Amino acid sequence: MLITEGEKSRDAAAVLFPDMVVTTPAHGAKSPHLTDFAPLAGRVVVIAIDNDGAGQQFGDKVCDLVRTAGADAVLHLPPDRLGAWRWQDGEKLLRDEPLPEGWDLADALEEGWTAEAVAALYSDPAFLPPYRDAEERETLRRREAGEPEETTRWPFRLAANGVEKRIERADKETGMITVEWRWFCSLLDVAAETRSSDGEEWGRLLVVTDRDRRTKEWAMPMAMLAGDGTAYRERLLSLGLVMAPGKFARDALHEYISTARPEVKARCVGRVGWHVRSFTLSTLTVEPAHG
Repeated sequence: MLITEGEKSRDAAAVLFPDMVVTTPAHGAKSPHLTDFAPLAGRVVVIAIDNDGAGQQFGDKVCDLVRTAGADAVLHLPPDRLGAWRWQDGEKLLRDEPLPEGWDLADALEEGWTAEAVAALYSDPAFLPPYRDAEERETLRRREAGEPEETTRWPFRLAANGVEKRIERADKETGMITVEWRWFCSLLDVAAETRSSDGEEWGRLLVVTDRDRRTKEWAMPMAMLAGDGTAYRERLLSLGLVMAPGKFARDALHEYISTARPEVKARCVGRVGWHVRSFTLSTLTVEPAHG
């Protein structure tokens, strides 16, 4: 079974993968949870995503849904499996520019891929790897970065409606582990680690998406995590963050911010002007020309 992100990709996938049953959620890519995935119990499912952030979110959500439905295995068709090449006059050529944003299987069809060309890739075990959801990708990244094992399995994920924490419960009689993803706040992205030019005053660049779908950035000093968290929660709430009530949400938000490891680092300065080789204005940083 092959699941795509939309009808256009589904139609192309039916041509490129004639030996698979191809489908797409009935209520659109943003609402896969409205589709009944129960018939996929015991099946091998392949998820094909578009080359953008929305595609990754779609894939993560569908992965969760089909796993819950009892799929035997969930595999992944990343965009670059076919998008890394295009065909011209019967010759397979390596793409010499980045894969376009939003690239999908319909583009693969337009770029010369055929069912026969796709079938030739089946012998490569890396062609359809197991699907790694957001938590698994973050865990792998942290392990590759050499972080201590106790911090590698990060129990948070960004969902369409906010941030969720993974909760595992063990049945006392059977020992079976059940997993629940529990929502605790609206969309909050830890976009970067911040620090001063002296390597002090470390913090987090937080991006809040409010109920009007506007995004706001705040460079939060990590020192604000030292207390009970009232001050930073007040600031986030004033920016439009929505939190679940109770101690669980407060503790989860604290853990989410303090244990996040964004790949991007940003410099915070206290005044406009030159800072090392960059000239900083209130809303813009200008780098000097080279050469």
